[in-house]
Amino acid sequence: SIPSVLKEATELNEIIYRDNLAFLRFMNEIRIPSPKPFRTATEIVLNEKISQMLAAEEINVEELSKLISDSKALSIEFESDRVSLEASEKIVKEFTKLLDTPPESKKLENLDKLITALNQLPLKLELWYAQNIAFEIAQKTYKPLKEKKDEDSQKWVLAYEKLCKSIGIRLD
Repeated sequence: SIPSVLKEATELNEIIYRDNLAFLRFMNEIRIPSPKPFRTATEIVLNEKISQMLAAEEINVEELSKLISDSKALSIEFESDRVSLEASEKIVKEFTKLLDTPPESKKLENLDKLITALNQLPLKLELWYAQNIAFEIAQKTYKPLKEKKDEDSQKWVLAYEKLCKSIGIRLD
């Protein structure tokens, strides 16, 4: 069946990628183009891994950053349209979650780290929808908390301002 053939091909690409990662890094460092079959396997695996991470409910941002730095170190080509769409959708989903959860600065910091990591890829992120939600959160949560002087509120306010800056909006 097609799914089992695809699964097998993915596993083979994964083996090629894992077994040759150090070799590919070395070739890239000394500016020798890596053999096409290795590069192709690596591109397939890294694109797939990043897609799977973006589809997950919780993203391990450190692991994502490691994959991104691997892809940069190996000069990998991305399926940038697909990954851009998935990344944009993930950012919107995370902003939507912020609308309905109590203010917690750790969540804002994690989302900011995710956006910072994704910005290292050659992606065209569509952020207007996330920006609209961000303005909604600004009305609902940011403005009332900005008035408060307790440490938790102020920490959240600063984290929210930083997050908004990362998606290209200013709150003042």
